[in-house]
Amino acid sequence: MPCSHKGAQKWVQVQAQVQAKECVCRCITRFLVAIVSFAVFALPACCQDSGSEENEFHGNGAEITVTVRDSSGVPISSAAMVKLYRDGTIPSRQGETSRGSAVLVVNDLGAFTVIVQAAGYEDARKEVSIRVTGRTQVEVYLRRSSAAGSTGGVPGRGGARKSGNLSTK
Repeated sequence: MPCSHKGAQKWVQVQAQVQAKECVCRCITRFLVAIVSFAVFALPACCQDSGSEENEFHGNGAEITVTVRDSSGVPISSAAMVKLYRDGTIPSRQGETSRGSAVLVVNDLGAFTVIVQAAGYEDARKEVSIRVTGRTQVEVYLRRSSAAGSTGGVPGRGGARKSGNLSTK
């Protein structure tokens, strides 16, 4: 079959168009793979969250962990309300204990008053001065209230327990 100049030119144009389409498809594919790869690796970093205020960056503030113990030094098992006052009068934070401790995050440093209230115990108060950002541990000891000590002993164990038999600090 004889080749004409016009036929050869048309064949070259068709081949060039096919190659251009293949090149565009390869470029688009590479671009999409790069975008998807970036999304797969960047998405977990963007979505990471501690899920709680306890683990956040505190700026100029601090995280105060209050451990509430009974007179023997054991963390109390019942719930207690922990209130935090800045400079003794301004309510700052409050929370309930879980397994004997509560974590309170404050925005500013300074002098604080920790007040702990629990059923069956006398209220406790402790002055705390927070001078550096980060975490601070505070331990508060509660004494059983005199009314709580005379309420009774373990049922079936021979009667009530007198308040004079309880040890307190």
